[in-house]
Amino acid sequence: MIRSLTKSAAALMIGVMLMSLFTGCFAKRYSVDYSGQKESYLHAKDSYRAGEKVEIFFDRIATDTDYSFYLDKERLSPLYDDKKGFVITFTMPAHDVVLEYRSRNSMIVEPEETLLVEYRYGVVGTDGGDNSRALTLTRLADGTLRLDVCGSDADGAETFASYSVPEEAAEKCYEIINEHDFRHWDELEDPECIDGVAVSCRFLDENGEYVRVSTDEMPGGGEAMLSEIEIALRSYAND
Repeated sequence: MIRSLTKSAAALMIGVMLMSLFTGCFAKRYSVDYSGQKESYLHAKDSYRAGEKVEIFFDRIATDTDYSFYLDKERLSPLYDDKKGFVITFTMPAHDVVLEYRSRNSMIVEPEETLLVEYRYGVVGTDGGDNSRALTLTRLADGTLRLDVCGSDADGAETFASYSVPEEAAEKCYEIINEHDFRHWDELEDPECIDGVAVSCRFLDENGEYVRVSTDEMPGGGEAMLSEIEIALRSYAND
């Protein structure tokens, strides 16, 4: 009787082990998009199983260069090994991920802040009084984004708030800029204007130069197009 139970327990244990083995072997794998930079990593695979510990190495390190690494736009804090370079580790989630790195020359003095998008709205000389509001999206030296929202009402009361926002805030704004082709508003032959209302947007073009468009250059419905920038920025504001 005891021998029979022992055999049953052993068979059950073997069955559990085999099931775990086959489950691990055939579990769904999820891909890693290396943003076209896969060759920069050692031991990088195209896919991993959910829950699997990923460990890869970045050894293409140039002198006088700072590197930052991001997984799905969240910044990683890799360790550094003198022989292997940066050690990138993370646990693979149950979905595809994007891994990227950014580099900058540490010998170049960069500004502490870079303005990405500035939206301004003002009403002047109307029965409702003078009021204004402005939203500015700025990239800080550490790569994070800050959104400042300020304004004043007809009584002159001023408000100000500052928020930390995700990278998607900038991406959404530039989607709107590209969708409405803001860069070419100043080429319109018959610009329109709204009396008493001034709306403008300033942003970086592909050459790193600032472009400003306003109601003086807008096509029909242009104010509504510009307001999409404000709506997008406000949607990312959080306490």
